[in-house]
Amino acid sequence: MLAVRAPILHHATILDLRPTQISVGMREVEDKRHRWREKGAAKEKEFLQNHVVPVVTGPKGRHYIIDHHHPRTRAAR
Repeated sequence: MLAVRAPILHHATILDLRPTQISVGMREVEDKRHRWREKGAAKEKEFLQNHVVPVVTGPKGRHYIIDHHHPRTRAAR
């Protein structure tokens, strides 16, 4: 049977996160960016604080974004 581990949460800046996908759909990124900007800075910050970007810790302690979470992370830059 597999042992289940609870996630370990760390704060990291978006610019410190590294991708694991080769490409990202830029139309989706631009759409997310546009919708967030319409809500205003306060709502954008609140949204990002409440939606964790799952990452794995890789070589040299670097944080790598798990697949399918790249567009949101890219839009938040």
